[in-house]
Amino acid sequence: MKSGRDKEKENDRYISSHMQNLHRRLLHALNLGTRHFDEKTNRWRWQCANIEVQKNVLRSIGAFLDSLSGDARAARHAVVKESLPDILGALLWILQCKNEVLLSMASNVAVKLVSVLPNPLLQSHMLDLVYCLSSLLSSHQVEVAIPCATTLNFVISNLSATNEKDVMEALKETEASLRIVGNIKDFAEGVKKIEYFEEMTLLLSTILWRWPPSRFSVCNDVILMKGLANIHTKTDSSIKLALLKLYTSIALCDSAARRLIEDEEIFPQMFVQAMGKSNPHAIRIEGFRLAQCLLRSQDNCLKVVGLCGDALVEAIICGMTETRLTSKKFGNNHGSLSVEACQLALITRWAGDHHTNFWKQGIDRVLLSLLIENIEDQLFEPVLALEKQIYMAKEGLKANYHLGRRSYLWDILGWLTIHCGENLYPYTRGSELCIKLLITCACLSFVDTLEKWCRICQKDIDDHFQSEPVSRTVLMMIHSPCNSISSHTKFLLSDVLKVKGMPCLKSLLHTLDYTSSLESYGSFDKLQLVINLIGFTCLSSLPQYRRCIIESKGIKVIVLLLKRCLNNDIHIERQSFTPHLHTHERSCCCFDKEDWEGSNILLFYSLLALTEILHQCDLLQENPQQFSGEVTNITPQFVSKLQEIYKSNSFSHGVRWKSSKEIADEFVRGTVREVRLSSHVDYEALVLLLEYVYSGCLHASEETAKKLKILAKRCSLQPLFQMLDRQRPKWGLPFPNFNLTSAFGLAGSCFSDIILGAKSNELVGWTCDICSDTVPHMHVHKVILQSGCDYLQGLFRSGMQESHSQVIKVDISWQALIKLVQWFYSDELPGPPSGCLWDNMDDQEKLFNLQPYVELYWLAEFWILENIQKACFNVIMSCLDSSWRLSIRIIKMAYNLSLWKLVDIAANLMAPSYRQLRDSGELEEFDDALVDLIYSASIQLN
Repeated sequence: MKSGRDKEKENDRYISSHMQNLHRRLLHALNLGTRHFDEKTNRWRWQCANIEVQKNVLRSIGAFLDSLSGDARAARHAVVKESLPDILGALLWILQCKNEVLLSMASNVAVKLVSVLPNPLLQSHMLDLVYCLSSLLSSHQVEVAIPCATTLNFVISNLSATNEKDVMEALKETEASLRIVGNIKDFAEGVKKIEYFEEMTLLLSTILWRWPPSRFSVCNDVILMKGLANIHTKTDSSIKLALLKLYTSIALCDSAARRLIEDEEIFPQMFVQAMGKSNPHAIRIEGFRLAQCLLRSQDNCLKVVGLCGDALVEAIICGMTETRLTSKKFGNNHGSLSVEACQLALITRWAGDHHTNFWKQGIDRVLLSLLIENIEDQLFEPVLALEKQIYMAKEGLKANYHLGRRSYLWDILGWLTIHCGENLYPYTRGSELCIKLLITCACLSFVDTLEKWCRICQKDIDDHFQSEPVSRTVLMMIHSPCNSISSHTKFLLSDVLKVKGMPCLKSLLHTLDYTSSLESYGSFDKLQLVINLIGFTCLSSLPQYRRCIIESKGIKVIVLLLKRCLNNDIHIERQSFTPHLHTHERSCCCFDKEDWEGSNILLFYSLLALTEILHQCDLLQENPQQFSGEVTNITPQFVSKLQEIYKSNSFSHGVRWKSSKEIADEFVRGTVREVRLSSHVDYEALVLLLEYVYSGCLHASEETAKKLKILAKRCSLQPLFQMLDRQRPKWGLPFPNFNLTSAFGLAGSCFSDIILGAKSNELVGWTCDICSDTVPHMHVHKVILQSGCDYLQGLFRSGMQESHSQVIKVDISWQALIKLVQWFYSDELPGPPSGCLWDNMDDQEKLFNLQPYVELYWLAEFWILENIQKACFNVIMSCLDSSWRLSIRIIKMAYNLSLWKLVDIAANLMAPSYRQLRDSGELEEFDDALVDLIYSASIQLN
């Protein structure tokens, strides 16, 4: 084995004589300058005022770097590492001198430096480069600004995590983004060349990608955004590519993405067109990436689908099929295009008109062709026997064709089948065989997955990341609203499991019982638990396994899992074992609601499994005594917890649907309906119907429920009818919510019987649409107010003078009153601005937005509104955590309102800065008692 000294000798021999000569020449040139010690950086710095010496040094550095170019081994030699401080010091000095004669030459040497030398060698010098080059971005010399932008782009793109924060601060300090934006505006005015725009735009997109806080100011620059829209009309491919990259970085901010989508006439068509097959490959790739950022939210997706849904789906379908092109002719990049298209195709997770477009454009054939190579050559017969279908699917799956894309394909197939209509035939005429083959492929892969994962100690599963998507897809197909898909999936699953189904189920139950009792879970244990739970749920939908589930105490196992989930002992997010969903990790301001299934996927699957067992086994009717024995673990406390879930907005829609049969109905906004009832309608059923409409739940006997079911159907109350008919809620369907917001304002003014007034007229020129009073107020309804507030109910029924008053003065601001009424009518408290919008506000703006929640927190204590008080407290804490200086303003307000809990919290947040606040005089306007409280908090902290 060679010693370290022998390796050094070998490396020395490796260096060419030419490179050695260039290195000696470089050292000689550097020695013509002087070195001084910089106390700020604790480094020796090279300097020389002689222009000829500077020019000689630049030439020597350039020649030396040229000798290293393309030779990775030479670039890592010790000689290079030892010379780097002097090389970089000389380059920085020359750049800082800003001699116009040498700036272009020096900036080009900087490009060579960062592109030739290994990135690890440069990391400790990145900050110096950023400070120096950022100041040169505004140079009037295009030949200087372009290479500076190129160098900075390379530096920022290759930053290590340890240097990122300091470099971002340097960019902020040097106002790099503002300089670049100014340069892009100059190009928009037609005074600079294409390369200038390209490099500046690429640099800005890199900065925005790395540094989320910089996106807000760029997106809100109206002149810039208009200029970019005009620039896109140019036909130059390099301009389009750079522009798409910039838009992609901007769209990582969800607030910015929404604003871009609002430009309905231009922007959606622009990025959809970029994905089209008539464009160069690089532009199509970036078009797909931009679309992924823009369509991360359901609102954005459905808006774009409404504008150009056909073209969007056509581009996705075309991109997914690109993988079938010959790799020799087109290279391997087409594989990445297919992946980007598959990633975008996950917009199928939301229901909408785009599903119809996907089916019409043959998504079933596309998915099948990506699962099985050359499958279209085998589809010459319109009908195939089941045995032939199974054989074709088995052989095709064995080939592992496009194995890396299968997670996407299974997810897409699952979403398509769960969101399709009851009758899929009009859109898939002639494609029945393709759909059956897809179901066959999914069922075969699912059964193979179950066999692997039902073994407790199985640790050698190569394709474990594909296990969950295919299992989930089969579950979705079983629950598909399309009866032909659901029934065929069950039939095929029964056929495939004919021999090994029962042993598999027993093994699943055994594994679930074991894993549910573990004290801690690794990533493997969590995935195994989820897959086994999905498998159990799927098998419970098949009649032949119901008795085994009952006899094997299946309900007990699921209830134990549910209890652990509800006690927060187990929390599993789907993203933790689905790497294909890990995208846009640097996104910000994500306002979209969580997935329908919720963040704890195990809680959802457990509820789904319990619902499936109770529905399918029908134990209550067949054998009440046996059911009673099975559910001894379902205590009153457990049932109470489930009822809390369906009433709480903090849980996802899917979890709330599955947690209880007592389902609320969603009021139809903006509509008034008249229902005429026959005199033969059962009175008790009518009372229950009204109770359901106004309160969101009901309790009824079996006999009354039958009458109510008929009444619900006649009145078109579909959610109530669905619940009484024991139908499953459609996957993705929003949970019905209590919302009467359409009743206040002009629409409900004729029924208004009381006015809520704010404490003062803070709004100059405020007018009411209903009356002539100029003091801010709202026309509301006693029945709604008292249904949400026991204090007001007591006030209205007290018989005192206030109970007969037509106006109630509420000692809160107009902004707080709006939020209060919104809560009364919708059971939801509007939140303050968040994300980049909040971060870019000054303290005065933040206080203006936060103050109403402090007022409501005080009022909620007085009016005994526990839910709104809790919601306001959470908002206040979130805002104070994001900006501690708000505590200075909030503590005074809370002190005056005697909100001692908030006073203590604000004092603790101010405690670390007590001396700073005291010395600056900011505490002089505080009461002595309040200052003492803050001082005590600082003493406790120390």
